[in-house]
Amino acid sequence: GDERCVVEGIAEPFCRLIVAGERVSAGADGRFRHDTPLRPGANLVVVEAVDAAGNSTYRSQIVRRRIQH
Repeated sequence: GDERCVVEGIAEPFCRLIVAGERVSAGADGRFRHDTPLRPGANLVVVEAVDAAGNSTYRSQIVRRRIQH
């Protein structure tokens, strides 16, 4: 089965979010959660938030998936 990584956090309420290349909605409180699949080895997971004025903020994290033998 696929290993997955849950990415969650708090952003500006109703801002546009892109998590690992997929659109994600932030709620009225700004909370978001996204399940992303992991490939074996190192995965770069990027979160981009765009506010109403069009300003972008990026956060990235390397997530390692254990390789099963």
